[in-house]
Amino acid sequence: MNSRQIELLSTSKIKEIFARCNNLSPFIQEGDKEPAWDGFIYLYNNNPDNKQDNKTLKGRIPAQVKGKTCKKPITTPTYPIRLTNLENYNRDGGIAYFVVFIKDNEYYPYYALLAPIELRKYIKLGKGQEKVSIKLKPLNNIPSQDLEIEFQEFFDDCKRQTSFADKKMLSLEDAIKDGHKIKFSGYCKDKESASEKFTNSSVFLYAEINQGNITCLYPIGDQKFNITPVEIIHQDISVNGIVFYNQYTKFIQKQNCKISIGNCLDIELSKDENELFTGKVSYNKQASKVSELITELKFIYFMANYQHIKIGENKLNINSKNGNEISKLRKELSYWERMQQLFTELHFNTDIDTINLSDKDFRNLELLAEAILDKREISQSHELNFITTMDIANFTILLIAQKKQNGKYIIEDYFNPTKKTLIAYKEDNKMLETSMFTGVFNREDFSSIANIDYSQLIPSYAEAYKSNPNLTDRANNDMLMALIAYDKQENKDIRILKAAKKISNWIIATNDKNHELNIINKFQILKRERELSKEEIRLLCSLISKQEIENSMKVAIYLLLDNQNMAEYHFDLLSTEEQHFFKSLPIYHFWKN
Repeated sequence: MNSRQIELLSTSKIKEIFARCNNLSPFIQEGDKEPAWDGFIYLYNNNPDNKQDNKTLKGRIPAQVKGKTCKKPITTPTYPIRLTNLENYNRDGGIAYFVVFIKDNEYYPYYALLAPIELRKYIKLGKGQEKVSIKLKPLNNIPSQDLEIEFQEFFDDCKRQTSFADKKMLSLEDAIKDGHKIKFSGYCKDKESASEKFTNSSVFLYAEINQGNITCLYPIGDQKFNITPVEIIHQDISVNGIVFYNQYTKFIQKQNCKISIGNCLDIELSKDENELFTGKVSYNKQASKVSELITELKFIYFMANYQHIKIGENKLNINSKNGNEISKLRKELSYWERMQQLFTELHFNTDIDTINLSDKDFRNLELLAEAILDKREISQSHELNFITTMDIANFTILLIAQKKQNGKYIIEDYFNPTKKTLIAYKEDNKMLETSMFTGVFNREDFSSIANIDYSQLIPSYAEAYKSNPNLTDRANNDMLMALIAYDKQENKDIRILKAAKKISNWIIATNDKNHELNIINKFQILKRERELSKEEIRLLCSLISKQEIENSMKVAIYLLLDNQNMAEYHFDLLSTEEQHFFKSLPIYHFWKN
């Protein structure tokens, strides 16, 4: 056959296929001489009479038809297109590209629906080349209703993407990170078929972006994405009567079903040739936080040992008994249960992330476990201070180290409730007892200390107050240091603010000799939590009118009242030394530059 015959036969075959469609109509020229287009596929809206006229016309899709003879069956159909043509299609808003392969009077029609962002992908792929090959899929044996739905969806996608064809690509990761709603759409025969349609189907995704009063759908990526419907089912997951999880995730697929439990156990159920479900179980350790890791290891260990799990009331037998694997799981579980016991003894409030642990951290943890849990004396190659620290990942652990005559150390938790840690400070050439927390709040690494036991806070100050009646002044300074550390934190530890409030309340209740100053300090803590109440504002206003109120205190009060102008006025009345000191106080946190 010559090229004219190939073109006529190919065009006729495409027309024949679309002739069966009620809402699609091909207008493709035979012998067309246009450089890149052969015509259009016209789309019509559904109507009871299946009329195709101007009233029901929805739009049209540019089309190109190619024919090619071949000597052997097509297995992996592709077709080379000139890069210049792809650029033209992109500017035109997409193309329906048809290729009919002809072998011994047999016709094999294929097609590719190339929306703008897919065209951009091919253009990028073929940069520097004359042509680039596009992937094709078979057009034969597609039910006419399915074909209509596919072309309707393609038309909508082309309209959404045309204005974004030359703009910066938005990745799925960025869309999720920026908090955009992610949408996709499609046509279904009915509501019942919607779930089946989108199960493992490929669709374009769009980010819903608000620009002023206008909401637009911004294309994501340069290709379609596979969609897998997910269902969260709330049922207890147990082994041998112990509940480990209270829900699981069900991934709905066309030919099989996948169940994920605790992000660590996957059960794939697939149909065999007898339409019976068979299961494949796989374990993939995912947890990194210690508490989650223990639950995960214990769950898998129990499952492997007892060879079953229960999902709700349904028992699933699992043949996975492997002596070596069970022994390995038991060993790893025992190790992390021991570490969790250590963290409990050290009253950690943070769940340690094992990803952040180095080899040195693991060695330090083992050393700590021997000292704290096993009560063993520890050898050290260097001299330890009485109050010492140990670093684990990005945390610091505050410890007491007592050297024995044999050169070894007894290492204990700084906050050990069974032993009283004595801290003293010097004032007027006297050594005065103070709370153990004085030694905590005044440390530069205070914010990184992970084993602070705040339950001992007020009892510790109250005990020291028995022998040191001036302790409230020391406690006030400790509270201010805690606030300075709190303000420096990027991720605020609310426990510090609560501790400062407890100290403030204890000072006022114990010895309120500096009433006005103590009220100001209490209110600056409250202002870090919330807006001050009307009663609190009235109280601050009443303090300003008192004659004994110093200018520095007036600056503080006006800052708490959000009156920057008056705060600056009284600040200017301070000496240079007083101004420098005021800037070092935590109340300066409320100064507006």
